[in-house]
Amino acid sequence: MLDFWSRHRHPELWPLHLEERYLDVALQRLLAPASSVVDVGCHVGSFLAKVVRISPLGSHVAVEPSPFKSQLLKNKFVSSAVHACAVSDRPGRAVFEENLQRPGCSKFASSGQADSTKKYYEVDVSTIDGLLDRSQKIALIKLDIEGAELKALRGSTATILEHRPVIIFECGPEKGYEDGRDGRLALYDFMSVDMKYHIYTFSDYIAGKGEMDRREFMKTGVYPFTCFNFLALPQAL
Repeated sequence: MLDFWSRHRHPELWPLHLEERYLDVALQRLLAPASSVVDVGCHVGSFLAKVVRISPLGSHVAVEPSPFKSQLLKNKFVSSAVHACAVSDRPGRAVFEENLQRPGCSKFASSGQADSTKKYYEVDVSTIDGLLDRSQKIALIKLDIEGAELKALRGSTATILEHRPVIIFECGPEKGYEDGRDGRLALYDFMSVDMKYHIYTFSDYIAGKGEMDRREFMKTGVYPFTCFNFLALPQAL
């Protein structure tokens, strides 16, 4: 109901509004009661709450760089490991840009001019491989970090190759990727060619349709957008 007027004004974007519903169905199929999940870009825990409900016996990991939100997560999900840091392809420190008007759009700071609607501060940066216990079997990794997904995936190569988890990742329009080397096509090629994964929309996976090719994947980032979140399943090796 909260999105009613948005859907009314832009009916061509209806598939985007259905992503959350399809996600719920996909998670029910993909996770078992003891599955362990890594939620990167946990925000206030809406995705993690779904995971805990479906997989109450799993050992879950949340990653959220905002000090306030990471403490909120620690208080809310006492049985999950919460890391107050950002992730990338190498460890270090970086400036984080917290969007005060749209908190879910917070990200690594760009080189643009400072904005009064944003709060800037330094955060620790790790790799996913560096955060995880290699002995822990990971069933699923979810990434929603506003354009830094490819670097995060590059920093999780050991985990991906060893555990072959399901991966859910966000990927917005191409114009949101300032560096072509880290653009949508590079992300698709890393997952499909380097990591040997098939990529699907949630709805296609649920309907039993085949994986997306490069052209189909790139088309989703052109208006009218059909999806911004994708499901990657390991190919049979």
